[in-house]
Amino acid sequence: MKRHKKLFTGLLLLLLILPAGAAMTAPAISDSVWSSRLCVKDGVSDFSNRTFAALFRDAKFQQVVMRDGTIVSFQLETRSMSGNEAVIDFIMKRNGAESERFTFSFRYMGNYTLLYRLSSARGTVEGPDELLKAMRRFYLPCLLDE
Repeated sequence: MKRHKKLFTGLLLLLLILPAGAAMTAPAISDSVWSSRLCVKDGVSDFSNRTFAALFRDAKFQQVVMRDGTIVSFQLETRSMSGNEAVIDFIMKRNGAESERFTFSFRYMGNYTLLYRLSSARGTVEGPDELLKAMRRFYLPCLLDE
C-alpha cells in the first residue's frame, strides 16, 4: 500500500510539473506563417519578397567588438503566438548581459505577415513609413547579409 501511495504521489507531482514546463517553452509559430512574405504595408513587398523566416527565424546576426573591447551580440526569442498574432523579442547583449530589448509584433494575413509595431524602453514605432525607417536603420544592418 505504501508503495502505491509513493507511486501515486510521484505521478501527481510529475503531472503538476509538466504543465509548468510546457508553459516555459517558446510558443510554436507555424510553417505557413514563417514562409509568408514580410511586409509593413498591407500586401506590399517591403523587403524584396523576403519571408518572415528569412528576416527573423533564419537570420544570422553579427557579433560586434566595440573599440573599448565590449562584445555586442544579438538574440531572437519568440515571446508569444496566439491565433494570427506573433510577438518576437530582439535582444541586444553587451558582454553576454542583456542591454536592450526590442519587441516586434506581427499579424499573419494569409499570404503575408504584417509587422505592425516595434517597441522598446525608448518608445513604440507604428505605421508603415516609420516601421520601414526603423527596420532599415536598425534591424536590417544587424543581419550579416545586409
